[in-house]
Formats: sequence, structure tokens, C-alpha cells
Amino acid sequence: MFRITLLIILALELLSYTLFWLPMAKAIALIILAILVFVLSLINLKYGIWASIIELIIGSKGYLLAAQIGDFTLSLRMAIFCAVILATLIYFLRSFKRFKLLKMLVTPLWITFIVILCWGIGFALWRGNTSGIIFKDFNAYLYFLYLIPFALVFKEQKPLTEFWTVFDASIFALCAKTLILLFTFSHYINFNELYKWVRNTGWGEITLTPGLIRVFSQSHIYALIGFLIFFFLLLNKKYIFSKRALICLCILTLSTTIISLSRSLWAGLIIGIACLLFYNFKKEKSILLLAKNLGILIIFAIVSFGIAWSLINFPYPKKIPSVDLSLSKRIDLQEAAAQTRWAEIKPLAFAIAQHPIVGSGFGTTIKFSTFDPRIQDKTNFTTYAFEWGYLDIILKIGLFGLLIYLLIIFNAAKAIFRQSPELIIGLIGLLATHMFTPYINHPLGIGYLIIIINFKYQMSNQIQSSNDKI
Repeated sequence: MFRITLLIILALELLSYTLFWLPMAKAIALIILAILVFVLSLINLKYGIWASIIELIIGSKGYLLAAQIGDFTLSLRMAIFCAVILATLIYFLRSFKRFKLLKMLVTPLWITFIVILCWGIGFALWRGNTSGIIFKDFNAYLYFLYLIPFALVFKEQKPLTEFWTVFDASIFALCAKTLILLFTFSHYINFNELYKWVRNTGWGEITLTPGLIRVFSQSHIYALIGFLIFFFLLLNKKYIFSKRALICLCILTLSTTIISLSRSLWAGLIIGIACLLFYNFKKEKSILLLAKNLGILIIFAIVSFGIAWSLINFPYPKKIPSVDLSLSKRIDLQEAAAQTRWAEIKPLAFAIAQHPIVGSGFGTTIKFSTFDPRIQDKTNFTTYAFEWGYLDIILKIGLFGLLIYLLIIFNAAKAIFRQSPELIIGLIGLLATHMFTPYINHPLGIGYLIIIINFKYQMSNQIQSSNDKI
């Protein structure tokens, strides 16, 4: 299954690159893939779930394939989503008794959260927020509809094992693509077309300036989550593959997190590692074990940085001499992107103060000055999407909405902590990263939350089944 997943990803990447300059062919390919996912989902819903996981992890913003329909762009992520949800609806219509499975969402917290989201839309419309921006701001939460097909698939153990194989293979592919791009853009290789493909499909950003090369994708959140999970499993001797394979995955995901040069991901990494080491220390109460674990981490960091450095400085073909992996430039809080983040805080705080409890609704915009060199009007930049993730949520649905959202996450995490603590370590990394870069109000973060929540319901189903047998 691991190799099959890698072959599927390779085929999708090649298809995306080959058809990038052929809009009509790209649209036809997108429609064919959507139909294929729909048919496979009708045969077995797990295939649709595997397709959604693969696309989520490797696709970043979801536009590896896209079709332009008037002013609307249909992305591969949207197409797969529609195919899987439609197949799920047909699954329920085949037998109305199956609607009992929806009871997982009929809880006070979920009902309250759904009401809050509806309020965020209604209040936004009442305040005159632009309807198109409201939809763009809100539509990420529709991704939670995946809870239903995920729950249908996760109730059995075999698909769950297959899921982790697909999950790990997708992370491996994400990291491999990052390393390949790092090598390509640090050498004298004709990469103009490759650069356009990476940027215009929304996969990520390539920064190539004197003294700095950066290959960053929003999907790198899964490199971070993957490292925290794999490192936890390694330290606690829970080998999902061989020990050697787990070590390789740790180094690969840590290399990718370093290469991303993302301060937000680094913050999530530091906080996640600190919680992991604290958990192991509290469990074993051994200073020697803590020192050993720190030693392993340091070795992994040295090897991971060494891999990145070696790829950049490999002598053939000729390396671009002025380019290197400059960590110091990313630590600099006076750098343009960092200053832009700080510039958001004051206008965000002022906007939040207008409706702090209930929020101002989706699509609420603010204007501020930015230092981003890619933006032409730096003094009057207006946006509805903000880097400070939790402040973004408070602005749209208020402190009450954020509280309910976090309670849903906390309840799910608490339920699976004893059985799957590695997932909670990954969750901590995600929640820490969200402080500085929005993820849990985006499909990339919501996708991982769906996994956590469905593990909770899978455990509940197992307990219920045991009680029924008794």
C-alpha cells in the first residue's frame, strides 16, 4: 500500500506539471479524476477517504489540478470533496437506518458550534460584508463534513491500518518533493517553468535571494506533525515499520521542517518536542533517559541540517554561489514578513474590540501597512485572512466561538490520549503553529482535527461494542 500510494502521488504530480500549460486538458483531467473518485467511493468509501488524505497532504492549497468556470476556480480539493460527500449521501439514501450514524454530531458542543458558524455567516451578511469574501472565509469549515465518511470508514480496524500507510506515504512524498526542489533551485538548472508550476498551483513559495534559499509549502505542517508522531513512536519503541524506517522518516520530516525556514513551524516544533520530552520524563522519571532522548534529537537535527546543506552545496551541476540555507535571516524579527505580522496586531485588536464575544462575522476585513515586497500598495493593504490564527477566529466568531471550538478539540484529545498519545503530540504542534499561521481554520489543519475526532468516535464504538457483548 505504501508503494501504491507513492506511485499514485507521482502520477498526480506528473499529470499536474504536464497539463499546467494546457487549461482545457487540465479541466478534462480534473473532471475524469473527480468521476473516478466518485465511482471508487461508491464501491468502497475508504478509497475516497484515501484520495482526500493524499491530496490534502501533498496539495497545500488544493490546486494541483484546477478548472476555471467563469469567475470560479474549481480545485482538485473541491472536486474530491464533492465526489466523496455525494457518494456518502448516496450511501445513506440506500438505507435510512444508516442515518443513526449521524448521532456523532448530535451533541450539545457540535450543535452549538454549528449555530455559531451560521451566526458568523448571518451576522456578516447583516453587517454588509461582501458575500464572495464571506464564502471564501467560511468555506474551510465545510471540510468538517468529512467527519461523516471518515467515521464510516474508521469504524473498522483494517481500513485504519491502511489509513496510516497512506498517511505516512503522503508525508514521505511531500518531504521528497521538498528536497528535490531544494536541490533544483540551488543549482544552475533551467527552473523557470518549474517555479511557475510551484507558485501558480499554490503548492508553496520559492525564495531565491543572495544568501538565502527557501522552499516552503503550507503542507509542511504535515512534515512537522509527522516528525512529532514518528519521533514519539521511536522514543517509545512503538515501531509502525522497522526501527530503521522510523529513523529515516524522522530525519526526512525534520529536514523538511528546517528547509521550510518557517518560524511558525519552528515554534510548533519546539513546543511539540518540549511536550514530548516532558511526557516521557514524567512517565519514566529518569534524567538519564531524558539526556538520551535529547542526544538522539541533537543527532537528528545535525543529520537533517547536513542533508539540507549537502543538497544545496552538491558540486554537480554547478551550484549557485550566492545561495545558502540562512537560518539567521529567518530568526531576525525585523525581517519583512515578521514586521507584517506585528503590523497586524493593532488593527486586529481594534476590530476584535467591536464585537469581542460574538465576533464580527466571516469576511470581516481590516486595513494595515505591510512590509511584504510582493504587495504593491504597502500602506493600504486590506485583507480578511490574518497570520495570527487565534485572533482571526476571535474576529470572525468571537471568544465564545473560539472557546466552543477548543472544547471540541480538547474533548477529542482527552478521549484518545491514553491510547494514542503520539497523535496528541502532533496536535500540540498544530495548535502551537496556529498561533502564528492559520491552520485550524483551514482544510490543512481541519483535516488533522477530523482524524483526531474520528479516533475518539472509533474508541467510543469499540467500548459500545464491548458493552453490547457483555
